[in-house]
Amino acid sequence: MDGLRIDSAKHVQKEFWPGFKAASGVFTMGEVFTSDAGYTCPYQQYLDSVMNYPMYVSLVSASAILLLTFSSYDSLIGAFNSTSGSISGLVNQINIVKSACADSTILGTFSENHDNPRFPCHTSDLSLAKNVIAFTILADGIPIIYSGQEQHYAGCADPANREALWPSGYDTSAPLYTHIAQLNRIRNRAIYMDPAYLSYKNEPIYSDSTTIAMRKGFNGNQVVTVLSNQGSSGPSYTFLLGNTGHTSGQQLVEVLTCSSVIVDGNGNIPVSMNQGMPRVFYPAHQLSGSGICGR
Repeated sequence: MDGLRIDSAKHVQKEFWPGFKAASGVFTMGEVFTSDAGYTCPYQQYLDSVMNYPMYVSLVSASAILLLTFSSYDSLIGAFNSTSGSISGLVNQINIVKSACADSTILGTFSENHDNPRFPCHTSDLSLAKNVIAFTILADGIPIIYSGQEQHYAGCADPANREALWPSGYDTSAPLYTHIAQLNRIRNRAIYMDPAYLSYKNEPIYSDSTTIAMRKGFNGNQVVTVLSNQGSSGPSYTFLLGNTGHTSGQQLVEVLTCSSVIVDGNGNIPVSMNQGMPRVFYPAHQLSGSGICGR
């Protein structure tokens, strides 16, 4: 066993947890069910990690979590729960969690779980689902995918969100199953090429009202992720993304479409967006022998 996920950790006296952690002899992650990073993060003094509820609320929605406390209006509008979600709230929360928590890179990152309505309960838009999953896997933290999320299950309030998995036929060709698999491959590759990838704290490097771009990883091994909340009806366009750490002339692979791009003379990545789909860029030479995108 690699670790323990501890339910309802905030309902037990904090002083109990260090002894419990020591006795368990493994990694411990506590469920502290609140959106306030100032309340949640100090639990890392007593347990190794916590579920990243502050980030969850900024990703998805606050409307389904009426019992939580919120530190700002932006936090109330999940960035990907609709095409009017708050990207600025997500950017702010990334920086708040990095500052408030002892180590944001080992928090439990999730966008669905058994206590809250599934993501498609907020919106059926598959593009938005792909974006929120890309954040879950490629931002800071230990990615957590809830059983059935890969099949786009849409149950709302508990117990409707605890569907049996076998009616899906365990479909490994489902759009979100293959999406998760590819994202997991590139994350594993970045870790394999440089284990320090995990300790690099995710940086928002660009944002506007519908887009956030993030960088994780040291120079030469960085993963650059571009996310959008424009949804499946989003337009086709290209924009130049700078501040990625990549150099002029460098070849990158956008691993979700397996297309190649060249960093321009000013160090910018030409990012082609379409239907609000996420984009993930990684150095081409780092993929040699990986089998990713046929390399």
